Parts: sequence; structure tokens; C-alpha cells
Amino acid sequence: PPVKIAAAILLFLSAVAAHALTPMAGHRLLWSSSISDSVPVDYFGAWMTSTGTGQKQAIRVSLGTPCIIDWGDGATSNVVGTATVDHYYDSGGDFQIKLTGDAQSVILGYGYAAGRARFNSVGRCAGISPVSWSNSFDNLVNVTNIAPDLFDYDGAEDVTSLYRTFYGCNRAPAFPPIGHMTNLLSLSGTWGYCVSATSFPPVSNLVKLTSLGWKSAGAWYSCTNCPVFPSVAALTNLVSLEGAWDLTRAAAYPDASGLTKVTTIRYAW
Repeated sequence: PPVKIAAAILLFLSAVAAHALTPMAGHRLLWSSSISDSVPVDYFGAWMTSTGTGQKQAIRVSLGTPCIIDWGDGATSNVVGTATVDHYYDSGGDFQIKLTGDAQSVILGYGYAAGRARFNSVGRCAGISPVSWSNSFDNLVNVTNIAPDLFDYDGAEDVTSLYRTFYGCNRAPAFPPIGHMTNLLSLSGTWGYCVSATSFPPVSNLVKLTSLGWKSAGAWYSCTNCPVFPSVAALTNLVSLEGAWDLTRAAAYPDASGLTKVTTIRYAW
């Protein structure tokens, strides 16, 4: 009968719709206007501006398992393993780049200075769990906003390095907390040349740290507008202070007199 046929068709369509909105195991849904806002969408996001046709952007992902880069203009790239992915924009405009999946590390604008200069904001990280943020935002010279909950994700406590993570982000006024990253070993160059910041996140919980610097990559190297730097008195495993506060103009510096394991203080102050 027609009534039973119609009912069967409705049941079939309902099943298809339910299946379409259910992600496969190990995969996360990209944002879609057809998906309810109640569906969790996890991604690492950054915003950039392209000023014309054919402008290039590049992102390096390490050990993606797998990852999808949504370039914000309708194009996507699939990444498996370690790769540097290039993309060219067909027009100017503002674009939100999203990374879903999982990755050991992410570097924006990798190997491409002009691409790094196009980023203006770095958003929340969710759904990926890097164990290293080394060089991730190195020399993003026009970034003026970095999400305070950038490192608020499961697994952040396993991060071991923030080497040059924000190095050269000279327009960013503030940076996210890192006190929960208790397995960190190095802050070499983490905030080097971040001249717009007048304060930095506390580091006193990071008792496993062994290095605050290497050559011109000191933790707060050339941060000339910060009057008071975080205390380092509890960081008794430190071995190197090389370049940590070099070329800064602080009225006073953190007490390092109890750091008996330190062997290198070249250019520390």
C-alpha cells in the first residue's frame, strides 16, 4: 500500500542521514553548515590574509595520522606521515585555516617567509595533540592575537620542547600559559624578539627544564619592553642560561644564584 511504501522510504532516508553525520572511527568532522552546532568540531585553527591572486601558503605537519588541512577557500589537503604542503590562493581575502586529525608537530608558513607574514591570528588547539611546538609560529611577524587556551588540550603535559615557538612574533602582546607542561626540557628562544609583550607566562612549575637558551635563541632574548621577567629560582635542573635575557632592558632580573647546575651563562644578561 502507498502508506507503507512512504513509511519505508522515510525510514530509509532517516538511516542514511544518521550515517552521514556519524564520523568513522579515528576521524573528526570538518565544519559544515549542514551539521548541527551541537556536534563537537575539533581542529587547530589559524587566520591569514591573502592580498592577491596566486599567493602561496605552506604548512608542515609531522607524523600526521592522518590530517586534513582546510585552507579556508574550499580546498583541502590530506596529509599522512611527515610532509610540507603548499597551497596557492586564487583570490585575496581573509581565510581561516583548519587542521583536523592528529599530528606530532605543526609549523605554519614553513620555509616561506612571505607566507608566515600573512598570518594574523592563532586559535585554539583541539583534536590534535602535538608533543612538540618547536618552530610552530616562528617569525609570524604580523600575528596580533594568540588564543590563551592554545595549549589547553589533553596531552599538553607531554610536550617536551617549545624551541622558538613564538620567536619573532613581535606584534603579539600576550602568550598562553605553559605551567601545566611539566615535562618541558627547553625554552630556548621560545619568546625571542617578542618586543610587544610586557609580561610572560610563569615558568616556576617547569622543574624539568634544562635550558633557557642557546646562542641568540634565549627564552626572552631581546624582549625589550618587559620590565619584570618570570622567576626561575625553582628551576634547579637548569644547565644553560645562554642568551636568556640578552638585549633586554629590565630594571631587575630573576634571581639565579641557587641554580647550581648551570654551566653556561654566556650572554645571559
